[in-house]
This record gives sequence, structure tokens and C-alpha cells, in this order.
Amino acid sequence: MSEVTRGHGHSCGATFLDTRFLEWVRDRFGDEFYDVCTEKYPSAMATLVEKWEGVKRRFSGKEEVEEYMTLPGKIGKAMPEEVETRLENMQDDEADDLVLLTEDFKAIFDPVVDEVIACVVEQFRRLNKSNKREGKHQGTASASAPKVDVMLLVGGFNASPYLVSRIRDKFRDYAGHIIAPMQPGSAVVIGAVHYGSRPTLIKSRVSRYSYGVPITTRFDPGNPLHVKHSHRKQWNPKAEDYWLHKLFAPFVRLGESVPVGMTVERRYFPMYSNQTVVSFQVLQSNQKALFTDEPSVQALGDCTSVNVPLTGKKGVTAKMHFGGTEIRIDLIPDDHSYEAKSVTVQFKSQDGEAEPSTQTGAKADEW
Repeated sequence: MSEVTRGHGHSCGATFLDTRFLEWVRDRFGDEFYDVCTEKYPSAMATLVEKWEGVKRRFSGKEEVEEYMTLPGKIGKAMPEEVETRLENMQDDEADDLVLLTEDFKAIFDPVVDEVIACVVEQFRRLNKSNKREGKHQGTASASAPKVDVMLLVGGFNASPYLVSRIRDKFRDYAGHIIAPMQPGSAVVIGAVHYGSRPTLIKSRVSRYSYGVPITTRFDPGNPLHVKHSHRKQWNPKAEDYWLHKLFAPFVRLGESVPVGMTVERRYFPMYSNQTVVSFQVLQSNQKALFTDEPSVQALGDCTSVNVPLTGKKGVTAKMHFGGTEIRIDLIPDDHSYEAKSVTVQFKSQDGEAEPSTQTGAKADEW
């Protein structure tokens, strides 16, 4: 099994649905009484959310509904008269319960469900782009989206019949079968266990990032990329030549298919003849960065230094190995009497929190 396009997500899970429900409750109670309830009666508010858990799973959107949620006793007793009147005016003289009508459910659900659908549309867009790049031709549901054999809905939010219904309505022409398992939340956990015990189930993954190292290289007036960024060249009096610093030298680019176990090899050399230490830093970028000082570039782990001799074999071979969930880079001096180093970092699928790196110190044959 291979991944054909990189994952895409957004803030649109069931937790955000619960947040929207509490915003709806705030609108019913008013800001002041809502804040009193959350501060003084947190257990009662938790009970209200538990009741919502059952109510939200019943909503399908296929018929008009009217759900009554009895208010916990502590909230009912503490309710000021003006809030009671507010509820009666909003709920046809009902103040002992919270009443959710079809339009209330849709006001809560739709913004979150719309985000989920937008994420799926984006996945189809990326799949279509991938197919065009690889020259694949499939029967299409539209000019912008290829048709797939099966769409599998997993994750706890897919226990919502309304979400499943909306997805089936939107994508019935995009997938041969749209399947919602009986326990969609468990499907994720079970899948994680299977992957943990047999990581080779996934033959290749699409990289969420570009991965590389920072380098410095001589400015080449015959290289169009160098000429394009000639404003960044700096005179090096020691070398009596212009250099380009802070270059991002990729081993893998964003969106590239990476087979599990793939190794990418590069060779680097010290900048100066009297240099005896070469420094490396593994970098990532969620864009196709060219320079290490771009905002998208982040450092993974610490800087690693490799010793090289003052004379003789001064090169260093860098081998980046891509495992199922990890990246290991081996730094091997050409002079094998010097110690090789290894660095392991996570093959990430989410943004990290490291600071951007501007580490330089290795000279490359190409950029």
C-alpha cells in the first residue's frame, strides 16, 4: 500500500463541534450567566456536554427534529429571572430544558462539516494533480477530481449520521463506494496497532516537508539559479571569490514520494583548506525553500560536527535514510580514521516548533 498524495487536515473534528455547541449554549444563557456556570458549576456543565454527546449522534438532517435537553439541577436553581425570561422568549416559553431545532443543529454542525468537506475536496485536487504529473488517466467525476474505488470514513466524528450523509451527498460521483465502519473511532486505533506491528504495510509515503541541510557554495555566474539570487552573493576575501551562503540543500522535496528504506546520498567539503570541522544541521520546510533563513525552514535536533583532517581526504559523505517514521542521516568522513556520526529525527506529518536555522559550514558541488 502506498500513499499517493500528502495528507491534509484542518481544525474540524468532533471537538470543534462541541465547542460550537457551547457557543450556542452561551447564546442561550447570555455571557454573564454562562460564565457563572462554567466557574461555579463545572460538573453541571460537564453533564450538559455529556447529554449533548448522545443528542448529536442522533441528528441526521433528514427530517425536522426537536430535541429537549433537561438542564442540570444546579444550573436551573441558579438561573436568574432575566435568563429564564430570555430562554422562554427564545424557546417558545420553555425554560427548564434547552431545545434544539433542526436549524440549531445545522447552525452548530454546518461550519465544521463544511471544513471537513473542504479537506476532502483538497485531497481530490491533490490526487488529480498527482495523476496528471504521473500521466495517469482515470474516469473522472468532474474536470477537477478523479474517481476513486473506495472512500473509507474513519475517526470518531464519522459516527455522526449527518456528517456521513453530507459526505455521501457531496462525493457519490467521486467514489465507487463510500464506507462508514460501525466503529469509525476504533478503526484509527486498530490501524495504528497494525502499522506499529507491520510498518512495511506502507511501501511509500508522500513527504509533508522538504528535508535537507544548510550549505555554502561558490557563486557561479553560469548557473541561472545563482544569477537569479545574485543579490545574496558575498565577497569572501580569504577565497578571493563570491559565495552564496545559507542555501537549503534538499535531500527530499515537499510532495515527493519516499519509499520506506530509501537512502539519498550527498557529498560535502569544507569551505577552507585549513578547516578541520564540518557542521551539519537537519532542516525541514513545509515549502520548497531555497534558503535556510526563509520563515518556513525549521531545525530538527542539534547541530552535529564531523572532524576531518587538515590535509588529504577532507570530504564528508552524508547519507539520509528514510524509514517508516524516522529519518537518519549518517555523516561519514572520506578519511575513515575519523569518527562517523549519525543523527535521527522524526519523519514528521505535522509542523514542528523548532526555531528557523541559519547554520552554514559545508560546501556543496551542486545547488
